[in-house]
Amino acid sequence: MSAIYGMIDLVKSEVDQEILTHINQSMKAPYSNYKIDRYKSCLLPNGVLGYCGQFFTKEAKNEKLPIYEESEKIAFVADAVLDNRQEVATIAMIGNVNDFHISDVDGTIMLNQLKIHGVSGSKAFRGAFAFCYYEMQKGEVYLAADQVA
Repeated sequence: MSAIYGMIDLVKSEVDQEILTHINQSMKAPYSNYKIDRYKSCLLPNGVLGYCGQFFTKEAKNEKLPIYEESEKIAFVADAVLDNRQEVATIAMIGNVNDFHISDVDGTIMLNQLKIHGVSGSKAFRGAFAFCYYEMQKGEVYLAADQVA
């Protein structure tokens, strides 16, 4: 599995980017002791989300986390291996069984499900996962993990 981290200030709409860069470096540092295939982070106006990816599935190399969609005012990061990815992709209207692409990554599938069905759409997720979904317009952060975690 990979690792995710982050910090979001729900009081301030903007935080000094230099401070966020320092926070990002501090949160990322402990993972330097591990085999990480990709580090990626994104600075938000009022926070930071980070992803430390390990490529243990063929789809993992295509993961584009964390995701910050400035136009939609949402941010998302996940560590996920969905057991029912084809089912969730179909529900999330990524496609139907006939045009489901096995290369669709779990993070993208999850984000599309959340954008279309809201946070209640996470009830469809089966597998090992943890995610952070931030709706900036509402000032709401959703954190969730699978039934075992």
